[in-house]
Amino acid sequence: METFTLKNDQCRDVRFTGERIAHTCTSPDQSSNYYSGSVGRYSTWNLYRTKAGKYVGEKIGYTQWQDERDSHDVAILEDHAAVRDFFGMNNLAKDVYEEAGIECLEEIE
Repeated sequence: METFTLKNDQCRDVRFTGERIAHTCTSPDQSSNYYSGSVGRYSTWNLYRTKAGKYVGEKIGYTQWQDERDSHDVAILEDHAAVRDFFGMNNLAKDVYEEAGIECLEEIE
């Protein structure tokens, strides 16, 4: 376990002891399979588990454009449902869920 300090644009920064359990990212490179879909912009998403068993979600939006700033969004999450609410249901989110071992399916009869 290690101590993390995460920048958070809309609220106080967050510090905790834990481990990163999932990481995924897009690419600004149009030829990449993980192309972000936006020239000069890309994202990194991380999911952490704290020593106390909570989750911390982090979305960082990077820009290569002058006069634009990178964005940092961090949320403290109580359970898997809150993790899914924070990251949503796109391919990037599903990469996070798979790496973290969080089930992301709907069962029907």
